[in-house]
Amino acid sequence: MTIAPVRVVAAEASLGEHRAAWDALVERAPLPSPFLRSWWLEHTCRGEPIFVLLIEGGALVGGLALQERTTFGLLRIELMGSGPLAPDHLDVVAEPGREGDVAAAVHDWLADRNAGVVDFLGLAEQAHAAGCIDHVTAQLVDERAPYLELPADWATLLTSRSSRVRNTVKRTAKRLARDGVTHRTLGADDADTALDDLERLHRERWGAESSFLGEYARFRAAAAEGMARGELVVHELVAPDGPIASMAIMHVGGRASFYQSGRSTDPRWRGAGTIVFTDAIEAAIAAGCTEFDLLRGGETYKADWSSGERDVVRIIGSTGRRRIPARALGATVAGRRWLRPHVRHAQDLARQARARLSGKRGTDAAPASTNGSST
Repeated sequence: MTIAPVRVVAAEASLGEHRAAWDALVERAPLPSPFLRSWWLEHTCRGEPIFVLLIEGGALVGGLALQERTTFGLLRIELMGSGPLAPDHLDVVAEPGREGDVAAAVHDWLADRNAGVVDFLGLAEQAHAAGCIDHVTAQLVDERAPYLELPADWATLLTSRSSRVRNTVKRTAKRLARDGVTHRTLGADDADTALDDLERLHRERWGAESSFLGEYARFRAAAAEGMARGELVVHELVAPDGPIASMAIMHVGGRASFYQSGRSTDPRWRGAGTIVFTDAIEAAIAAGCTEFDLLRGGETYKADWSSGERDVVRIIGSTGRRRIPARALGATVAGRRWLRPHVRHAQDLARQARARLSGKRGTDAAPASTNGSST
């Protein structure tokens, strides 16, 4: 008789010994998101961190990274890192083919919590995490995230752009080069310098309009570790008197993601933002990336460089055995595209997975347990 491996659902405040396995699963995901990497999650959490993990035979099958906060006396459970840092393409992390099982395990864990709000913002299209929530009040497309499929070389890409874009890039690059502006890429050895420059130039460009600056300490801690692991670089344009443009790019799973930037507002350096952006794309191609993700936002320049778009999804509901009335959730959903069919499909898959897990539990698996300081 074959004995199935012991199954445990654990809620932990950190990934601990499962960190490397978690990152390996992110790498194998259909859409590897840098915002699911351990180095990002563990530094950007707002509130109590909770990694809900499905473990079989001591090996990680997958999980969901959450943060728990209490606001206005109401428990809120969100995807880890949600807030002004605006992570995109979030979902369960799972072995390929086991996404439904992971969603089912997380669902059961959530169902045993005290009544509270579940607000999953930044979900990927067709996210399996939708199956974690029973009591859904709103499901909507929060924003769109443009992306650019990358060809084998920069010349091919530039040729495919409109004549207006090509001429702007060529003229601006020549003018800045004539004035002594050069490009450089900063990695782990120059992390402090790079992150200082990015903060200063972002502040110069956006000032009080930026919500990013209020969370810069969290970003900086995550970015420093990402740079140490070779998964985040900072591109700069440098004039004779110092850096004039900066851009943070994440590299995970053969994809480059443009995260944040800043630039000088000195009229001498007009167009520097465009050139550091195109330099980052050219570097991504040289690194073998197949996609340049522009992440959420409808800025005009993204239309010039994108080849497609993905939905960034938000699902709002409640957890626990008692449904919270919609009016108590305060969800603002006017003018957004509804996603009920997708949510129902994800929940159906999770229900099927729960049935499989329940059927196998019997004598071959340990009962679900909850560990960690967050509970």
